[in-house]
Amino acid sequence: MQSEAIHESLAPAVDNLKSILKNESGQFMILGPDKALLQHLVCKIRKMTKYKPVQVVNSKDENPNDKIFFIYLKNTNSLAYQSLLYHYLELPETFRCFVCFVSRSALSLNFFEKRVRSRFKNRIFFLPYVDLPEACSEVNTGKSKLATPDSSQNPGLLFKSLENRENLMKMERYNFERFSLAFLFDLFEPIHFVLIMISHHKRIILNRCYDQYKMAVDNVPEIKKVDANRVLYCYYDLIDAGVINTKGAFILDYQEFQDFINNNAPQYIKRLMKSFKHTSL
Repeated sequence: MQSEAIHESLAPAVDNLKSILKNESGQFMILGPDKALLQHLVCKIRKMTKYKPVQVVNSKDENPNDKIFFIYLKNTNSLAYQSLLYHYLELPETFRCFVCFVSRSALSLNFFEKRVRSRFKNRIFFLPYVDLPEACSEVNTGKSKLATPDSSQNPGLLFKSLENRENLMKMERYNFERFSLAFLFDLFEPIHFVLIMISHHKRIILNRCYDQYKMAVDNVPEIKKVDANRVLYCYYDLIDAGVINTKGAFILDYQEFQDFINNNAPQYIKRLMKSFKHTSL
C-alpha cells in the first residue's frame, strides 16, 4: 500500500520528466514539503537518465557534459551563492547537461530574476504529502522508518508523511499531529526569525513592532531595508502559527529554534542570534 501511494504521488511528475529528459539538456525544479518524497523522486530521476548524477555543494563544474546536477536550494541570497546558481542555470544553454533544483519552499523562484523564472515555465513539479494512513513510526529508533500495520514492532504514532519519525519527541511535546517544529520554522523567512528573537528576549509590542525590528537589525544590511507593513504581516504570521501569543511573547522551546537556525539559516541570521541582547531593544 505504501509503495502504491508513493507511486501515485510521483506519477504525474515522472511522466512529464520523462519527456524533458529525452532532450540533450534543460533545467527544471521539484518542490514539496515532504523531504523524503523529494528524495524518492531524485532517486527516480537518477535512474531515468544516462547522465552522471552530481550533487552541487559550493563548487562550479567546468566540464558539465553528460551530467545531471542536483542543487538543493538554500535560504540565502549571498552574492557567492547567487553566482553559483546562475553558473549552473547557464550550462544547459551550451552543454549536454541537466540542472535540477530541489526545494521544500514554494517561494524558491524568488531566488531568481524575473527573466530567469520564465525558463521554468511548465517545468516546476510540486509534490504533495503522500496519504499514508497506515504508515507508522518506531518509537525506539532515531531514524525515519515506515512500518506495515502487521509489524511486530511497537507502531507508535500515526502519520501521513514519509518524513514520519525525525521529530517525534518535539511533536509529542507540543501535541503537533502532522508536522514538526523544523517544518514550521522552514515556512518562515529571516524577518520572522528576527521577530522570534525579539519576542524571546523581551516581547513584541504591537505599536512598536517596526521600531523594535529596525533596532534589532541596525547592523544587518541584508534585511535592514524592509517595509513596515511586511514586518507587521510577519508578526501576525507568528501569532497565527502559534509561535508567539497575542502579548508578543515566544511560547515554544527557544532551544529548538536555535538548533534550526544553526542548521538552516543564512550566516547573517546566525551572527545576529549570537549577538542578540534584549537590552538593545
